[in-house]
Amino acid sequence: MTGFNSSMPSPGPSSLTQSLLLFTLMAVASAFSPQAAPRDISVLANPCLLRLAPHGSSKRFLPMRRAKMMMALSDGSDALQADTYDGIAFGYMAKLSPDKIEEALDLLKRSLAIRLKVHGPDHPDVANSHFEVAIVCSRLEKFQEALEEYTKCLAIRIKAHGLDHPDVAYAYDGIADMHYFLSKYDEALEEYKKSVAIKIKEHGPDHPFVVASYEPMAHTYYAQGKCKEALALYQKALAIQMNVDEPDDVAVALSHFDMAKVHASKGRHTQALQLYQKSVDTFLLNLAEEPNHTLAASAYDGMAGVFVTQGRYAGALDLLKKSLSIRIEAHGPDHPDVADSYDFIAYVYKQMGKREEALGNLMFTLKVRWFEKKAEAIRAK
Repeated sequence: MTGFNSSMPSPGPSSLTQSLLLFTLMAVASAFSPQAAPRDISVLANPCLLRLAPHGSSKRFLPMRRAKMMMALSDGSDALQADTYDGIAFGYMAKLSPDKIEEALDLLKRSLAIRLKVHGPDHPDVANSHFEVAIVCSRLEKFQEALEEYTKCLAIRIKAHGLDHPDVAYAYDGIADMHYFLSKYDEALEEYKKSVAIKIKEHGPDHPFVVASYEPMAHTYYAQGKCKEALALYQKALAIQMNVDEPDDVAVALSHFDMAKVHASKGRHTQALQLYQKSVDTFLLNLAEEPNHTLAASAYDGMAGVFVTQGRYAGALDLLKKSLSIRIEAHGPDHPDVADSYDFIAYVYKQMGKREEALGNLMFTLKVRWFEKKAEAIRAK
């Protein structure tokens, strides 16, 4: 295993899922080995995934859907049924349960089939349905299927609206996001740049919609190890946000969080810690809004990663215990993110030479992973 790295980008959402239980068993077996170290868990939240919403959110369509449902009574039962499927699906999405999200996907595919029958394959409403199906596929980590749906959406929108329409930009963003999650970073950057060009032409260079592309572009550069390019885009995004948002807005905190990661990766620990602290303070001020409490936990983890790099293990433990407490309160004791926290705590104890404490935390990790695999098996039946 490689040593702990406090600056590497967080793994994509589909990476390591199948190997986590095996890793934990190996970690327990090697807890008394001085070479053992955890996987990179310096940042347990993936900001790119969190930020699918600005250019991939079904919320864009909800007002339109409500209006259409009112009109649909005069349009025939097919239109009403499609909109009803959409409404139920969005309700399931709000529950964030994997089972309910699968049901949402099934409903949105039924809605798409109805619209294809009513309008044909080239209608803007069909494009919107492809878009919404893609969103749900991405939430289920079905990234290749989502990419295909976004690509169909893009083709229809270009045909309907031309190359420079804002809805075309959103489709480019969705395609880029899926390339990112499939680790096709050059392709992702190409699509993001197309989106940025449209948004700048439509809204000007200082509009928040432009930020929605700058930030994932920066994540992509960071994933490629191009920290200079990533930091420049994060700073550009932050400058735009500071013009439209309050300093304690969560969007500003996310930019501080992203910039902290880059500084940490370059060994600029003072700047990283300052920015992580700013992000924590803002997340904690906005606890009423999901998922800010868990974002605070991720910022604590980032700070702890810097402390570990500096050999400040006691300080790292204090931060990680705060992070663990937040995750248990948010998700309960058997959530994968809770297991990640136990992993990190175990590693720090091991670095301090406290092998018994390390082993105890790894056993907690094993318990959570076992429940996770059992839940997956039940869902698969």
